[in-house]
Amino acid sequence: MNELMINEAPAKLNKLHNNIINALSSTVTNAIEAGDILNTVKNEMDHGKFLIWIKDNCDFSERAARNYMKVSSYKLQLQNGTACADLQEAYKQIESIEAVEKRKEDERKQNLIRERIRTGQKPEGWDRSLDYEYEKRMKQGGYAKIKDNFEMPKSEPESTSNISDNHLKEMTDLFLEHHKKRTDFKDKIRLSADGKDDAFMDAIMDYLSELPDDNRRIEACNNIIKICRNISVELQAKKEN
Repeated sequence: MNELMINEAPAKLNKLHNNIINALSSTVTNAIEAGDILNTVKNEMDHGKFLIWIKDNCDFSERAARNYMKVSSYKLQLQNGTACADLQEAYKQIESIEAVEKRKEDERKQNLIRERIRTGQKPEGWDRSLDYEYEKRMKQGGYAKIKDNFEMPKSEPESTSNISDNHLKEMTDLFLEHHKKRTDFKDKIRLSADGKDDAFMDAIMDYLSELPDDNRRIEACNNIIKICRNISVELQAKKEN
């Protein structure tokens, strides 16, 4: 798109937007066309200038512009799926598509993090964006969470040779740190001696210790009590029947 076409774009965009607002024709088709133009204009502009250009030239908001661009980006999925002439329905379909894509991406990242925890090596597909989440998991997750991801395949005991001595030391240090953190938290709330060696209490302590503050812990405790009380009522009702 050359400078002349960019200069002509506002009139075209504003007309398409008015058609959408007034529902003069297929709103999805107009939104796709508007999004195509906006995406092209953005690609032609220097960083930081696009939003200013929208504000100066378009009769619609930045939010509307982003919505049109999103419809353009997902036009193939919208056209291959259930036809929708209503723009709001198109937005809902896009939200569903994005939710599925996000879930797949989250699963991919978690699998990569588990693999690094298991082997001590960065797996193929690792990128710098995962470093923070990995460090956070190693520091905050504690041994309990790491253990679930660190089980070696029983059929391949030799895979333990892939683990470096440094990684094993790191795991041991994390376990000791987590154990001390749990013990200190139990002492802080003056947990009785009977509860200190209880696995169920350990699970609750782990959960509470990872919450950011005491207000969240109090809220969590109240929720746990409420859930346990409801379970107790249900079990008692079944017992009486």
